[in-house]
Amino acid sequence: MSRTRGAQGEDVAARWLRRRGWAVLHRNWRAPGGEIDLVARRAGVVAVVEVKTRSRAGDPEHVHAAQATRVRRAALAYLARHPPPPGSAVRLDLITVTGRWPLRRVRLLPGALEDPPVARTDPPRAPRRTPRMRPS
Repeated sequence: MSRTRGAQGEDVAARWLRRRGWAVLHRNWRAPGGEIDLVARRAGVVAVVEVKTRSRAGDPEHVHAAQATRVRRAALAYLARHPPPPGSAVRLDLITVTGRWPLRRVRLLPGALEDPPVARTDPPRAPRRTPRMRPS
């Protein structure tokens, strides 16, 4: 994806958030080893947002584990430098922007980059061991 398309997607996402009452605090905040596309705040929630932009249908919600780790690391650096107001919740969100102008679809996925992204109700299973084949 070109930097231009990514920047356009971030512009669309920032406008979308503002229209819904979010205050965009920072854009493209860089830390060693990572970057945060947007940081926004509304009603006691500080959202660290990764924006994924796609021109065609596909899986815009897919974020590689390494990329999610970089965003989480950058979020920790951001929060150390810019502590949220007391009592604020911090979320790691994903915004997807799909389609071509003017028919773009914007979707907010709250907490999508958190580790784990969805609360588990069952304990993780131990990895299954495969029996070794012995030469005959």
